[in-house]
Amino acid sequence: MLRLDPHIHSEYSHDSNSKISNILKVAKVKKLDAIAISDHNTVKGSIKAIDESSKYEKLLVIPSIEISSSKGHVLGLGVEELIDKGLSPEETIDKIHDQGGLAIIPHPYSFYRSGLFSKVIPPHLKIDAIEILNAKYFIGYGNKKARKFSKKYNIPGIGASDSHMLKTIGSCFTKVNSDMDIDSILKAIKKNKINTMGKGNSYISNAKNNLLDKISRK
Repeated sequence: MLRLDPHIHSEYSHDSNSKISNILKVAKVKKLDAIAISDHNTVKGSIKAIDESSKYEKLLVIPSIEISSSKGHVLGLGVEELIDKGLSPEETIDKIHDQGGLAIIPHPYSFYRSGLFSKVIPPHLKIDAIEILNAKYFIGYGNKKARKFSKKYNIPGIGASDSHMLKTIGSCFTKVNSDMDIDSILKAIKKNKINTMGKGNSYISNAKNNLLDKISRK
């Protein structure tokens, strides 16, 4: 079983300062097998991480992007080329599939973080998975609701740190029953050969980690 954190933000996101080189180092320390740099509306961080990952043995970087659709965020796992923001959720998902990627809904019920399901009735969407364990839901209500949706509609549920700082990378992750290559991992997620692991971070711990992260980079 591979340990995958599919939702990490880098300095190429407007709300993170994490450098790619440091993300890769921390991923190795946390004993992750695979990660995805899923920055907001850009693949620049993802591409850079793939290039730099050649320096590390047994660490796979999957191309990814977190896209701001007109109604909320959609994660494009396996997407290498930029997809425009502001498209409808349906158009966004179609463009992800056109690139052979998986359309995953991050923090689906979090209205204050553009959770898609807080604005859209979800069953008609052709999604491949949803986050049922997002480390930034410190109370857990959103995760519980996402887990119920996952079971009701038989949609694979993934775990992710949604990390915007180095210290929270891998705090939640997905165990994937697959070989160590991108295609195998994407197929395993779609076939629901996965388990979620980890625990959330409180707002207080996130604030402390953010402060420590800034101090450590001075």
